[in-house]
Amino acid sequence: MYLEQDKVNYTAIRAKVDAEFQCKHEQTDVRNKAASDGVPSIRHQCLRCGTKIGPIIPKRSFTPEQLAAIPAWDAGAEKQFYAAKEKAVDDAAQCEQKKIDASKKRRYDAYLEGPDWKKKRDLVLARAHGICRSEENTSEIQS
Repeated sequence: MYLEQDKVNYTAIRAKVDAEFQCKHEQTDVRNKAASDGVPSIRHQCLRCGTKIGPIIPKRSFTPEQLAAIPAWDAGAEKQFYAAKEKAVDDAAQCEQKKIDASKKRRYDAYLEGPDWKKKRDLVLARAHGICRSEENTSEIQS
C-alpha cells in the first residue's frame, strides 16, 4: 500500500538545507583570481562558501609587494561548500527514508496481526486445501 507519506519530501529537505547553508559572506579575504582569459584579477572571496564577493579590486590599489603577497584564489572552496550541501541533502533524505521504512514496517506488521489478513489467509489456505504454496515450503499443510 503506497501512501503519500511514504515518499521522501525532497523539496522540504532541500529548503531546510538551503536555509542551513545560507551564507552571509561574513568572512572574506582578498584573493588573486585568474579570469577565463588567464589575466589575474583581485577579488574578495568568501572563506565559508568560496563565492566571489563584490567587484574586481583595481590592482593600482596595491603596491607591488602587496600584490605579490595576495594569496591565490581557492578554487576548491566553492566546490567543497556545495558538495557538503549536497551531502547534507543526501544524509537528510536517507534519514527520512529510514523513518518511512520503519513506519511502513509497523503498518504492515499491524496488518498481519489484524482480522483482514487472517480472513485472506484462511480463504487462500482453504482454496489450496491447506497446502502451502511458498517457494520455501511446497508441501507442508498449514493449520
